[in-house]
Amino acid sequence: MRSSLRDQLPLPFKHLPQFHQHSYVVGEGNKLAFQWLQEWPNWSTPGLVIHGPIGAGKTHLAYIWQNLAKATYFKAYNLTQTQVATLIEAPNHVVIDEFTAPNFQQEQLLFHLYNVIKSAKKSLLVMSPVSPKSWKISLPDLRSRLSTLGVVPLEDPDDNLIKAIMLKRFSDYQVIVDERTLNYLLHHVERSYPAIHRWIDILYQHSLANHRRITIPLIKQLQETYLCPKSA
Repeated sequence: MRSSLRDQLPLPFKHLPQFHQHSYVVGEGNKLAFQWLQEWPNWSTPGLVIHGPIGAGKTHLAYIWQNLAKATYFKAYNLTQTQVATLIEAPNHVVIDEFTAPNFQQEQLLFHLYNVIKSAKKSLLVMSPVSPKSWKISLPDLRSRLSTLGVVPLEDPDDNLIKAIMLKRFSDYQVIVDERTLNYLLHHVERSYPAIHRWIDILYQHSLANHRRITIPLIKQLQETYLCPKSA
């Protein structure tokens, strides 16, 4: 009976991705969002929404802007009344990451937060896995205010961006992969951010568990055993 991938791989541990501006990989799919952040504080809107799928680099962009603007960073689900009260006392630029569907209490907090930021001439950056058109905001005043924000999507990656992301992820893992292997992987991976990261994670964990380098034979083995290869 074939053992599962989970049985064969070591328990995952958290590697430390580099969230510096110089380590952010810029390509056609994310160039506009990166340019918007570089143009701050000369935004024509009180804030900006950047949306894109999981793995598209939203949190990396959030950290870049946090450092650039010396902003206060929140995960949307961790926003509390105490934190909002602190910002009312000392207004600051704010970045809210992983914004999807706030409950009514969070909507009220966000409404007050937006008003404070706007009155103090500060900026708001919102990172979301979905387009603002998908947000289900029940508070009309908050919905109206959020509609004033600029909106920039993260588009699907092209080949150059996919390859650069692979190199960065392998670098985060402190793994060297040769050019031929990278090119093979590039042409056998689904064109989506989640798929790219899934391939890298599985390859890394499998190579670690079996003390093997990441090579074309290893990729082919995983294609046959665990992964669905890209359609021809």
